[in-house]
Formats: sequence, C-alpha cells, structure tokens
Amino acid sequence: MEANKEGALHLRSAPPLLFGRSATAAIPAQNARNVVSPHYPLNHSWCLWFLDGESTATSWEERLDRVAAVSTLEQFGVLYQSMKAPSELSSGSDLYFFKRGIRPQWDHPANVKGGRWVISMGDDMERMDCAWLRILTSIVGNWFDDLEKEICGVAANVRKRKSKICVWTKCGSEKNVTMQLGRLVKEFTEISGRITYELHEGRENDVHKAGKVLYSL
Repeated sequence: MEANKEGALHLRSAPPLLFGRSATAAIPAQNARNVVSPHYPLNHSWCLWFLDGESTATSWEERLDRVAAVSTLEQFGVLYQSMKAPSELSSGSDLYFFKRGIRPQWDHPANVKGGRWVISMGDDMERMDCAWLRILTSIVGNWFDDLEKEICGVAANVRKRKSKICVWTKCGSEKNVTMQLGRLVKEFTEISGRITYELHEGRENDVHKAGKVLYSL
C-alpha cells in the first residue's frame, strides 16, 4: 500500500502473510472513496514495515519490506482493519510503524543517538494485540502531544515466549523527556509491569545483541 499525491490510499504488492485479505480486496470500494479526501490529516506521515519471519532471505535488509504509507486518520483505519494482528504472524516476524523518512534501523541518522522503551509480552499474545492497538492509536491520535516529536516509531517483535512491543525514540540521553514519555507509554498501553529503556548504541554490528538498559519504570 502507498498513499498517492492526492492523499488516496492505494495498494502495491504486499506480503500475503501480513494482510488477512488479498491485496486486491483489502480496501472495499466504499472505504476507498472515503480516503480520497483527507478529512483528518495526521501530524506526520507514517510508514508500515514488515519483516517476514518465514522468509528465506539471508540478510535482515532483504527480509524487511515497506508495505504502506498513511497520512490521514481514514487511511490508518483502513490499513489497521486489513492487516493481521501480531498474534496472527509467525515467530520471527516484525511490524514497524515509523515516521516517513525514518527506516527502522539502529544506525539510521534519526535513531543512532536514541533507544527504545521495551514492553516484554512473553507469550501473552492476546495482551500484545491489545497493547499494539493502543500504542498505534495513541500515536495517530497525538496523545503524546509535544513528546511525539521524540518518537521515531513503534515495533511489534513476535518471538517464541519472548515477544515485545518497543517504542523507538531519537535521544536516549535526555532522561527527563525519556522518562516522561515512558510513563505515557505505560499509561496508554495499560501495562502494569516493568518496562525498560535500551540504548541503540553498540548494537550496530550485532542485531541480536541486547542494548544497554539505561532506565526502567
């Protein structure tokens, strides 16, 4: 899926494992008409990225695919209704919802000095689906107010007994701002357990290496 210059959402070749319906049927005609005129523009354009856990590609970059871009609330609604929830994806799959122009990579210029708030879900996929919807809703609804500028994107990482949702931020060294954002993340996702903030620094050469935990809530 992509958003064209007129603001309408149109479909491109999308991984069938990500969308519950075929790409050609994902947006009914009446919904397509509704998104031609962007009545409720978002503060930022956002892109959905998908990393297929069942892909046979050897490199992480080859497995990562940008499948959609949205810039209005209507477009986001259509996108969310058509894509699968984290619980429906195979282990090893990732969903990334990032501001347009920012790739979900630790060494991207917008991410390199930042980190991520990590919400561990274990194998509770029902809870993960709920938290994923809440964090997406809070972002497109601008619930973070001025702190939204600190957010690069959010991720749902589906793993066997180690699934997690992460909120990526651009500057981990600003403790007050980072902690304030973390408190809102817990509030909006309705998570009562401990969440941790990891720095991206030092992970560039090893995607499996755990980041340094800087803060916790």
